[in-house]
Amino acid sequence: MFAAMMANEKFIQDSTRLVYENDDILVVHNFISYPDNTKEAVMISSMIKDGQIIHMETGTTPL
Repeated sequence: MFAAMMANEKFIQDSTRLVYENDDILVVHNFISYPDNTKEAVMISSMIKDGQIIHMETGTTPL
């Protein structure tokens, strides 16, 4: 679902920042604009195993 959303040209990532990364976890913070002109700050935490994301959780705050 996340990959399909990010592939849609109507979703615009205004800013992306890598917060933390190691062999086990990846934490990214984004500002995203949506087709209805709303914006959100999005925090994404991904668990990594053998170099691949195996679990992802997100949290958003409307701006």
